[in-house]
Amino acid sequence: MAEQLAAAPCALVSSAAIRGANWSAGHAPLGLPFEEWTQPAYTALINRMGQCQAANVESPRNVQLLQTYLSALRNTAPSQPQPQPQPQPTAAPSSPARSVAPTSGGVPQNLDCADGSLLRDTVFIFQSQPGNPAIQALENPRPYTDVIVEAYNATPALREEYRRLQRYMAPVPQCMVDAITAEGELVLAYRLYADGERMLIDVQRMP
Repeated sequence: MAEQLAAAPCALVSSAAIRGANWSAGHAPLGLPFEEWTQPAYTALINRMGQCQAANVESPRNVQLLQTYLSALRNTAPSQPQPQPQPQPTAAPSSPARSVAPTSGGVPQNLDCADGSLLRDTVFIFQSQPGNPAIQALENPRPYTDVIVEAYNATPALREEYRRLQRYMAPVPQCMVDAITAEGELVLAYRLYADGERMLIDVQRMP
């Protein structure tokens, strides 16, 4: 598998493909059962992501964050493939993980602020930024109301102006969530945005 990953098509190792995969037991990220991933396979994937950064028009920061995440998984993986037990009957498979990239290529207009995968990505991105504290719990995920829209709704004249300008705007649904850390409570704002055909997540700490 390491040899295949070392020469994988760049589209296979894009940020959207890596984030859309479920890196947990019982799933098969990039077609390989999670339990069969080895240190050489992770190393090959990490290196190939770096090689394909330009071809995939990737943000260096996003690639680095994902490489850090994969490096943590590599540290717990075996150095060589392990013998697999005989398969046992199991319950019906769970629904597939949420893909970060919608088929339309656009930003979803009905963003589910409480989506578990979106919240996990939000925590991962926030904690990957230097100096940010570890998040112990998240509470009250909710839509973020754009203050500009609120201002335009203040008077009938402004509402009319907003309707005139709305077609030139590019509204991006956003969310807010209360984050509990050892340093106290803080508020995070998070959103999905389209970068070409890829979906990325932006996380901001609210002042």
